[in-house]
Parts: sequence; C-alpha cells; structure tokens
Amino acid sequence: MKTESRRDGTIQLADWWEDLLWPRVLAAAALGLRPGRIGLAFFGMILVMGIAWVGGKIDGWMGFTTGVMPSLSATPDGGPTLLFNWFVGIPVACIKGWPATTVLGVFVILPMWLVVVGAISRMTAVEFARGEFITWTEALSFSLARMRSFVGAILGPVVIIWVIALILAAAGWLLLHWPWVNVLGGALYGIAIILGIAASLIGIAYIVGHGLLVPAVACEGSDAIDAIQRAYAYTLDRPVRLIVYTTLSCLGLVFVMVVASAIVGGGIGIAYLSAGTWAGPRGQEMILSGTSAAFPIPMFSGGAPETLEGSYARGAWLIRLWTMIPVYGLLACLVSCGMSCTTVVYLAIRRICDGQDTAELWVPGMIEGVMQESLKGRAQVAAAAGMPPSAADLPPDDDAAEEP
Repeated sequence: MKTESRRDGTIQLADWWEDLLWPRVLAAAALGLRPGRIGLAFFGMILVMGIAWVGGKIDGWMGFTTGVMPSLSATPDGGPTLLFNWFVGIPVACIKGWPATTVLGVFVILPMWLVVVGAISRMTAVEFARGEFITWTEALSFSLARMRSFVGAILGPVVIIWVIALILAAAGWLLLHWPWVNVLGGALYGIAIILGIAASLIGIAYIVGHGLLVPAVACEGSDAIDAIQRAYAYTLDRPVRLIVYTTLSCLGLVFVMVVASAIVGGGIGIAYLSAGTWAGPRGQEMILSGTSAAFPIPMFSGGAPETLEGSYARGAWLIRLWTMIPVYGLLACLVSCGMSCTTVVYLAIRRICDGQDTAELWVPGMIEGVMQESLKGRAQVAAAAGMPPSAADLPPDDDAAEEP
C-alpha cells in the first residue's frame, strides 16, 4: 500500500484520490446508524437535559433568572474581537447569568457527555478500521477509563487561551494603569501582541480541528497532551485537506439526516393527521398541542394551543411525551452520525499526515502483548546459542505462584 510521506507541504493532484479516502469520508455518516450508538447518544442527551434542568432550578432559587445568552458575533459592548468573545466573553457571561448551570456544565455535564461521544467514536473506529463490532458496554468502559483524557483534550487549548488572557490583563493593570509606569508598559506592548497572536493561532486551530480531539483519544488511547499534539499537528500540517474532508463528511451527514428526518417527520405527520380525522375539534387541538410541544426548535413548537384543560391537557402531555421519543431519537441520530464523521475524518487525515494505515488502531494490552512476544523471542535465541537466558529475557509466567 502506498503511503504519503511528504513533509515539505507540496501538493500533487494524485494525493486527492490516492487509496480513495474521500469516498469513505463521504459515507462516514452511515456508520452512526447503529442502534447501540444512537441509544448511547439518546440516553446521554436525556441525562444532559436532566442535569441542565436541575442547574436552572438552582439558578432560579439563587435569584439568577435574568441571564441572557450573549451574541456569538460580538461582545456586549461592541468591542474586542470575535475570538475573544467566543473563548472569553461567552464563558464569562454564562458564569454571570447561570452560575450553577455553568458549574454543573463544566464539572458534570461535559465529562459525562465526552464519555458518551467517546464511546460512540470508539465503536465507529473499530468498525471502520477492522470491520468488527464491539458492544456499547465495552465502548463505554473504554471511554470511562479515559474520561480525564477526553476532558483535558477538549479544555486544554481553552485553558491556555484563558491563561494568556489573564496574564495580559494582569500585565495591563500593572504596567498600563499607573502614570509613568505606563511608558514601560507601552515599550513592552510588543510582547502582548506576540502572546495575542499565539492565543489567536491556538483559537483558530481549535475551531478548525477540535473535531479531531475526541477521536485522537478514542483511536490511540492517548492522554490529553498527546491528543492535543496530534490534533494541532494534523490541522496545521494539512488544513486544506482537513477542511475538504470535513466538508465531505458534512455533505454525507446532511444526506443521512434528510432521509432520517423525512422518515421520522412523515411518521409523526401520518399519526397526527390520521388520529385526528374523527377526533373532533377538541381532540385535534389536543393532538396539535402535544405534537407541537415535543419539538425543541421554536419554529416548530411555536403557536401551540394553550387553552386545553382537564383530560385534554393530560392527554396532550402524554402525546407530547410519546412524540418526544422519535424527535429526540432523531437528534441522537445526528450526534451519532456526527461523531462517526469526525472519527473517520481523523483516521483519514492521520493517514495523509503520518502515512499510518487506517486499519491500525490501538487496543488495550497491545504494548504488553508485543513486549511479551519480544521477550520470548530473546529467550529462544539465547537457548539456541547454548547460553542461559537472563532473568530480564524470560517472559513473565502468569501461572507461577507468588513467593511470600
């Protein structure tokens, strides 16, 4: 098999169809259409919504009921920059507006969600690389053992940006706030620009390549530092290729979700129209209210009747509960297929940058097994030469009893 090993940044047209990676990337979303992966995403979403609901209740009890989600395009005062708003402004606004929900989000929801998507990524990687299937319990166990790596990989670059921002803020207070001292601050302002450029580079590479972080841990079994190093190296080495592969995977994801949405939406529509044919005006209103309230998107849930009372209100609540199952199942399908896309994109871009075959996947015990085979080989060579093997060359005897 040919491998791409050029490190000089040159691009050849043959690189784009060598080993036909792009068709596999385009079809990656279909790997998410597995019951175990969709089920993991579904129950993960239920847990996230439950914990977020608890956080909202605590915020309301504490009196934080006026929190407003900041704009993603500009800071509230119309200043700094887009990157500063994304990485600093929005987290600060969340802490001020919803402190309890934000704390639960960082310390409970984020680790739990990363375990779920990490398990989905691991299941996809095993199927894509080896054509094998692992159970959701095996994948979840694998992911739970690496929860700290997942969290560290996702939060590591953000923490670095925050540290740089805090250093610059402290330096600004110390060197630019006081008369005459601010002259020294102005002379040293070039250092602030250098740190700002470094933070900007980290932030832009994070936005482009953040989808590689979770698959790096799931595929390599690596720690957070190694996952960040891999993701940033691949992003900076082949940014155009990464964007192209990501776009192709998104096209496949859109196709899969359009088909799935047509099936689910058609089923809900048939149930709504058929059941309401002879249900009468109040029954139709009950079905409309329950069906509309099940959608989390305002454009679909808006305008639901609010005049139901008695048994009709209870019936609408039950209809809403039943309708939420396929609706949130569709969202779980989006999560599962999206994680499958990022996992395949990671394996493809790793193949391009490192020349490592997409079938190569780290499994627990790989290093130990390789070491044991090596020791056995050394012992056999020593025996053939008529030399007694040393203790270091002998493979471990698993059946030997331990001496006291």
